[in-house]
Amino acid sequence: MRATWIIAVLCGGCIGGGGGGGSDAGAGVGAGAIGQTPEQKCDRLAGSICARLQECGEMIMGPAPAGFQDDCIAQFDCARTTSVGSDYDECARDLDTEPCSTFFPASGGAAGLPASCSGVLNAE
Repeated sequence: MRATWIIAVLCGGCIGGGGGGGSDAGAGVGAGAIGQTPEQKCDRLAGSICARLQECGEMIMGPAPAGFQDDCIAQFDCARTTSVGSDYDECARDLDTEPCSTFFPASGGAAGLPASCSGVLNAE
């Protein structure tokens, strides 16, 4: 079971290693993200992604191991985030509204994120 949870953490971390470019547009995860730096926006989005991965993962795999949230968020390395893409707000909304099958497909395929989250965080 621990190996499955590690895979979920690594999947979440994929979003944080994007290339350069993008914009710093959007209010972010809730209105509280207005005026935040890209690093702060990354922290907020990473927290949302990890919480959703844990919520959905626990329905399928049982309780998350101790420290899952901290381990998951650390995978994003938000200190390296230089900008957020224009789909940042859409990604944040989709994290809350997409069914758990988006994160953990019933077909048993790799864990994933909503399409709007692809490349939304950029680091150089």
